[in-house]
Amino acid sequence: MDTSDSRRLLEELAKQGEEANTTRAAETLGLDRSQAEDLTVALMGEGLLEMVSLSGKVRLTESGRQLLGGQSGLGPEDGLESLVADLASWRAGDMDPVSLHDYTQDLNCLKAQAKRSEPLLPVVTACLKAIQDALSKNPDSTATELSRRIGDFLNTQP
Repeated sequence: MDTSDSRRLLEELAKQGEEANTTRAAETLGLDRSQAEDLTVALMGEGLLEMVSLSGKVRLTESGRQLLGGQSGLGPEDGLESLVADLASWRAGDMDPVSLHDYTQDLNCLKAQAKRSEPLLPVVTACLKAIQDALSKNPDSTATELSRRIGDFLNTQP
């Protein structure tokens, strides 16, 4: 495996932020599917990437961001990127239609904030608190874990 190709793939995925996709990154870099798969598996094996979905969506781990000098697409709020990705991948099937609508709107607001050069902390905080409230009403173990992570994230903010 070529370490320069690994680095280039990791850098391209970092640029893509929460929408990082190995297929799209490989196309951008001119890599064929086989090369991209090999590089992705190797980067996961090194603990630099983690799979988010079977469709090729991935995210950099903390180690991956550190290797690139902290590049995560979010600047000082890099913990938000991971949290938003996990909230987006959670299936909120047991919510009533109104709660599901509100959850989706709050999540979309968070996604928009995560793409800003400097996310607005009051907006992020308000959305996270609303999502945490919705999650607390769901008995799903993943919802419970996400709610806990939101609390941890909010407790680390100034």
